[in-house]
Amino acid sequence: MKTKTEMIKGCAWLGQFVDFHTLGEYSIVEYKPTTFDGCSPKIPKQYEKESNFHPYINGQDTNTSYNSIEEAIVGAIAYKYDGGNTRAHEYFMKSIKPA
Repeated sequence: MKTKTEMIKGCAWLGQFVDFHTLGEYSIVEYKPTTFDGCSPKIPKQYEKESNFHPYINGQDTNTSYNSIEEAIVGAIAYKYDGGNTRAHEYFMKSIKPA
């Protein structure tokens, strides 16, 4: 099981760390994604304005990032009970979002 520091360091390549959220066994690293120019990071390093969220379950990486904290929580729960190839979180989010 990874510690908080290890989880944050594990997401460092994704962008700039913003915050760390914990909800029971779910830990979520909030970060600003690196901005790319084509397929290479912009120089000097720049970051997107909106945060992304990368969840862990009991310190284990889900290897997925989401656009909102709500999606990250639902995605982590779906991952825990349905595995890495689940799409349950997508169907759940579609069912509750207004049209």
